[in-house]
Parts: sequence; C-alpha cells; structure tokens
Amino acid sequence: ILDEVHERGMDSDLLNLLIKKLTQTQKSSTRLVIMSATLQANLFGQYFTPQSEQVRDTIFVGARRYPVEVYFLDE
Repeated sequence: ILDEVHERGMDSDLLNLLIKKLTQTQKSSTRLVIMSATLQANLFGQYFTPQSEQVRDTIFVGARRYPVEVYFLDE
C-alpha cells in the first residue's frame, strides 16, 4: 500500500521504481494499492501498468469537505 503518493521526493520516487520492478517480474503475485487525496490517477496508473496490459480501473471515493472554523487566541 502506497499512501500520499502525491508527495513526491527522491525517496518516494525510488520506492515507486522498486515497487514497479517488483510487480512486473513474471513470477510476482504482488498487488498494489495507491492512495492519495489529490492523486492524478492516470499518471500513476500508466506508470505502474506494463505496456502489454491495459490500465486497471480506478476506484474513486468521493471527497466530502467539512466547514472549518478558525479561532485566534488573544495574545
């Protein structure tokens, strides 16, 4: 499970590469779940899918926004 994949950095990009290589070995039965609040689904779907396969379906869980109230303390 990769969470917060939209937060890119050298370490996370290296991890993505290693997981991509792992999932694309012929004997791999590894399953991958990619999660993010602001995910570009097509970008990651294409990256992790081998060229010989179709990009798998994306599950989108609707975002519900709640009102936020800001309070300031008197100094």
